[in-house]
Amino acid sequence: MSVLAHVISNSKLQDEPAATQALAFILNQESALVGAIARMLHIKFELGQVVAEEADKESRVDLTIYDSEGKERILIENKFWAGLTEAQPISYIDKLPQEKESALVFIVPEKRMQTIWIELKDRCQGRGRKFQVIQEEGAVFLAKVTDDRNIPKSLMMTSWGYALSQLSEQALSMGNESIKRDILQLCGLTKKMDDDAFLPLRACEVSDQQIARRIVNYLGLIDGIKKALQNKGIAEALSPSSSLKEWYFGQEFILHDKFVVWLGLSFRYWKEWGKTPLWLTFEKGKKASHWSNDKPDNKRIEKILKDPTIIKAGGHLYRPVLLKIASERESVVRDAASSIVEMAEKLNQYYYADRPLD
Repeated sequence: MSVLAHVISNSKLQDEPAATQALAFILNQESALVGAIARMLHIKFELGQVVAEEADKESRVDLTIYDSEGKERILIENKFWAGLTEAQPISYIDKLPQEKESALVFIVPEKRMQTIWIELKDRCQGRGRKFQVIQEEGAVFLAKVTDDRNIPKSLMMTSWGYALSQLSEQALSMGNESIKRDILQLCGLTKKMDDDAFLPLRACEVSDQQIARRIVNYLGLIDGIKKALQNKGIAEALSPSSSLKEWYFGQEFILHDKFVVWLGLSFRYWKEWGKTPLWLTFEKGKKASHWSNDKPDNKRIEKILKDPTIIKAGGHLYRPVLLKIASERESVVRDAASSIVEMAEKLNQYYYADRPLD
């Protein structure tokens, strides 16, 4: 069973627990994969087992890697958007055996490495622990944390991308394509979760009034384009629409009294695909005369428009409204409206045509 099937088969799993279960599934298949993690820590031991989400009275460790004697040698904490718990990292470090080399590892989004590392250092030093930095740049951060018994334990941080690349290289060297495919599936899962993560705020982002001003400008462009289309006599504006859950603000139109489209500022599409903050989508009709059968024929639209910028996803078409750079507002509005007029004219000329399209 693939790692993706393993995760999906348990409908209760989501976000960080899903990635944890998937990583445990992968590591338990080959001891050499655990060796790839141990090498980053400069620790050697004979593997026992890998256990996911093992809880005690004080904490719940995401992954516990035991040696052949049943000793906890590596504790792994997986992070995406969640912050550190009260028990992290001290209670976790104190769980490690005194007499053997052992380590606590945090796997986090690359963009959070600096901020979480600083917080880990502050928490260790705030509890009177000596924090000796071994490496504090690149793909791996490493330190020795020493308690009042003068017993040092390794504390490591790395990114999801780097950790999974090391596992993938190990799987490749073993010639195990099945495990490599599982790792690639987990890469896709972590990328999606990483993309949705809350990034630490920077002072310039919070205080910069230009960001707010620019967003207001984008929203104003929607109204300007609407009026331009109405002045052309090709558009009837329907009710404005917005969704905080889906991160969009926009307006539905009927073009040539036949084609229902949505034009708006979509933070989700902008974040996902870049290109532009403003997007146009082809929507289900409000009555039977729209799109012939009440919904757009995407294949026919593609053949008519032959627009390479259109993105296909989830059975829908998303057309970026490209904005003219270094121009005054009226020029930007006029240029964007013209591109929509051109699109509408093509649809009006060919969508209902009886002849087949090339």
